Amino acid sequence: MDGILTSDTVITFGSILILLQIGSLAINIWSKVRRSPPIEQTLSEYVRKDDFERETDALRANDRELYDLLRNQTSNCHAVVTRRDNDFKTWQLGLERQLGRIEEAIHTISKQP
Repeated sequence: MDGILTSDTVITFGSILILLQIGSLAINIWSKVRRSPPIEQTLSEYVRKDDFERETDALRANDRELYDLLRNQTSNCHAVVTRRDNDFKTWQLGLERQLGRIEEAIHTISKQP
């Protein structure tokens, strides 16, 4: 070999270059197809179904407790209003009786000569 490349050498180097380009193309395609960021990293920002169900169950229990407290408070307020209403009616009847007695006394006094 006196500095001239033989055809077998050129074919060999050409084949190696073609294989390297095919490998580079495969690696490039692989890097484009892969998820970036990985699915685990993407899903870490979201709530898992078990955690979501546990939290919603806890919130439902909390809602039931609040509803029960609200119902008890409403029942207590209703009882207080009913009691106050009955007290007011009793007071009103007593006042009407007293006014009736006063009117009767005034009427009796006005009939006297």
